[in-house]
Amino acid sequence: MKVINALQHLGTRSAALICAAIVCLVLASCGGGGSSTSSSGATSGTAPSSDKGDLIISLGDAAGDFLSYTVDITSIKMTRANGAVVETLPESSRIDFAQYVNLNELLTVASVPLGRYTDASITLDFTDAEITVQGPDGQPLPATAVDDMGAPLGSVTLDVQLKGQNRFVVSPGVQSHFALDFDLEASNTVTINGDAATVAVSPVLLADTAHVDQRDMRLRGLLMGVDTEQHSFNVDLRPFRHRNGHFGEATVYVDDNTSYEINGEAVDSATGLTALDALPDNTAVVAEGNWNNSTHQYLASAVYAGSSVPWGSKDMLRGTVTSRSGNTVVVRGGAVEFANGRTIFNDEVQLQLADTTTVMKDGHSGSIANISVGSEIVASGMMSDESDMDASNGIVSVRPSSIAGTVVSTDPLVVDLQRIDGRQIEVFDFSGSGTSADVDADPHAYEIDTSLPLDNLMAGDPVRLRGYVADFGSAPADFDAFTSVDYSDALARLALNFEEGASAISSLDSSALVFDLSQTDSRHEVFNLAILSELGSSGSLSVMPADGSGLFAISMNHSVEVYSDFASFSAALQTALDAGATVKRCDAVGTYDSLAATFTTAHLLLELHEMESD
Repeated sequence: MKVINALQHLGTRSAALICAAIVCLVLASCGGGGSSTSSSGATSGTAPSSDKGDLIISLGDAAGDFLSYTVDITSIKMTRANGAVVETLPESSRIDFAQYVNLNELLTVASVPLGRYTDASITLDFTDAEITVQGPDGQPLPATAVDDMGAPLGSVTLDVQLKGQNRFVVSPGVQSHFALDFDLEASNTVTINGDAATVAVSPVLLADTAHVDQRDMRLRGLLMGVDTEQHSFNVDLRPFRHRNGHFGEATVYVDDNTSYEINGEAVDSATGLTALDALPDNTAVVAEGNWNNSTHQYLASAVYAGSSVPWGSKDMLRGTVTSRSGNTVVVRGGAVEFANGRTIFNDEVQLQLADTTTVMKDGHSGSIANISVGSEIVASGMMSDESDMDASNGIVSVRPSSIAGTVVSTDPLVVDLQRIDGRQIEVFDFSGSGTSADVDADPHAYEIDTSLPLDNLMAGDPVRLRGYVADFGSAPADFDAFTSVDYSDALARLALNFEEGASAISSLDSSALVFDLSQTDSRHEVFNLAILSELGSSGSLSVMPADGSGLFAISMNHSVEVYSDFASFSAALQTALDAGATVKRCDAVGTYDSLAATFTTAHLLLELHEMESD
């Protein structure tokens, strides 16, 4: 039997995501004058529209070692200070969280009563969950979701209490952004026994009113009109592949840096909005961008419309190329969306290319040579069954890939690969990637072409790079990197587990808490990129707050209390410890000093062993 905590594969996560997402829920309050139209999202009570405000809800996840993680979200509720409960989700949504790594998707724009909100909750239904994990050699294994006692998991409601500065206020004429983040790594422990797997799920909610997480956000739906003077367009939301239903109307803003792909053709940013305006209403559209905290608007960096997105006559496939022979490629981790709206996860799909395939790369027209081993792609074509797609007359968009490994040399940069887009390197076949068979890409000596500064890198350092795989048949170099994260710059993640009854904390005050690592033989680890450091079961570790506000949370009995300052957090923790609670788990993101045995963090969760109610 093999037990794997999903946190062991932190190398699949970008540094920006590490910095921002520690557990599951980010609750962000925004002010300003965005112009999204209120939806008819369900609310309790009958307050007139003048007593309501717009609540924008987006959802994503922090990466775990999962190929698919599909569950149903049946409710998202908020509780006002007067005790009134507001349901913000108009209908249940089935979501594969594994497809939203490093990305949030706009879920709904709801009209809710004005006022202060003190609590939030989300209900996840695992009854029909579809979860697939990676086996020891990267092979897909279906997994069953269970609770801490090993029983099949059903519906779970998770609550979060907003403390002090984290109170959430919906004001008149103000848009409020509510971003949900389900952290797969912190919430799941995978047990593999042969060809079977189980996932022990212990999800937690966290709230942040300081807009800590600035990850990319995707919005999809149907075009409802263009305003060229305001540099914007409206979308009738259809999140997570919904074809029907009303999830509200959102306004998308563009600027001179926004790129466009419409009906499979790149359109210049200067004329993109005009081209969008020429499309009929209800044309399918997808926008990728960010929520702007200064203007309180959603600003798109890229817009796709028409046949470049679903809702057309073609099926869609998203995944990573793991091999190519001629014009036939194998895509692993395949998320397939059929033209009729049905979606599936198929870990291996064969994709047929041709000279007539339209290829887009980095917002420009390309060729099928751009599609090589390790490329992340989104393809449209015709599925003959659930494992074969013909894109001869379709469109393939080549997206940047993320690779992780350790440095072999720096001049030139050569990396010993461990993962590509989160997939273990064992599943990739690099045959045909080179100009000849003897120079095909070698994953253990992967050659990187980059203009990035490499002064901080040394042989043996872990590194994560993002960029494009070299054209098929053109290597070396094997990869063109435009961003990198090395060991010295990357934030680390702390994972401590303690047995029930252990005196995990040896001291606690408003400036630090000190863990006694000798109290248990459980897991004590720090992860930095692809490197796992065991802390052992002796000595101590001081955890200290970073400067400024942060996310400091205490989880117990399926409820979370969230604090924005460490002093209030430590006082509440001391009260719980005095009442007999003991620490079950510590999960933190920050910087680790091994010589001083200190971990500095602005993102900290302590989960306490459950206590019997009075």
